[in-house]
Amino acid sequence: EDGEIHPIVATHFEPTHARKAFPCFDQPQLKAEFTIMVDHLTKYQVISNMPKKNDRSVRSETVRSEFITTPAMSTYLVAFVLSDLEQTTVTTSRGVRVSVYNRPGKKQAIQIGLETVKQSVEFFENYLGRVFPLPKLDVVPLPDFAIGGMENWGLITIREDMLYTDSNTPPEAVILTRAILAHEVAHMWFGDLVSITSWNNLWLKEGVATMLMYPAIEQLITKGTHSTVSDIKNSLLQVSRFPALEYDSVVNTHPVAMNISDPSEAAAAFDAISYSKSAALLDMLRSAIGESRFRAG
Repeated sequence: EDGEIHPIVATHFEPTHARKAFPCFDQPQLKAEFTIMVDHLTKYQVISNMPKKNDRSVRSETVRSEFITTPAMSTYLVAFVLSDLEQTTVTTSRGVRVSVYNRPGKKQAIQIGLETVKQSVEFFENYLGRVFPLPKLDVVPLPDFAIGGMENWGLITIREDMLYTDSNTPPEAVILTRAILAHEVAHMWFGDLVSITSWNNLWLKEGVATMLMYPAIEQLITKGTHSTVSDIKNSLLQVSRFPALEYDSVVNTHPVAMNISDPSEAAAAFDAISYSKSAALLDMLRSAIGESRFRAG
């Protein structure tokens, strides 16, 4: 926009790409603690899953940023982003630092996102009775990102056009922005803190995150707008019911729990069955046993 090139470097390791960055046993059930160090030019900033521990000069105009060691986590959740983006930070009621990044001049465009992430963290802490497991949560928009969002632990990445909103953004697009962010925040517990045993069970983490993303933002959507709970339910139908019905009607559909025998097959499991049908099934289970029993596990 200013006639200059602003580089941005971001990782995306899900499902089995961490092995391309560092030697590892690249399966979700095999966890390790990670101490991330990145050498970079001083004019850029780098963020990772955990807060920065220190910067150390390694040569002219180059520093090495070291981050606090992570808790035990799956390899596909390791992440770092290098950029010159701006950030806006708020703090939740329990002291978690929530930061959303933006291009210069786009601060107003992230306000919906910032409010949503803060609200979602507080919602899930109360809903689950378990505090957010990390000291901070960053959200970074990427201009060229094939998927909507990614739940790297403590460092969510999201497609830029999914985050930015303004007064001309249609209400249904605002709901979608909020829903995607709430979905990724849900993963901080479902998938990140508690992980699946293999990619065969992808449906479990994606189904829970899809099912709970609308309750997390219900108050935000209805407050100060003309949107109603009925609008939210209609959006839920469009996102997590209709796609499942359509996909499940074709001959090459598959069970929610797949038999993935090769890492190359894992990427194919990210579809409407794993997200939408599993969310519908889990919602049916919740309706059958009751909200209190469902929340208690």
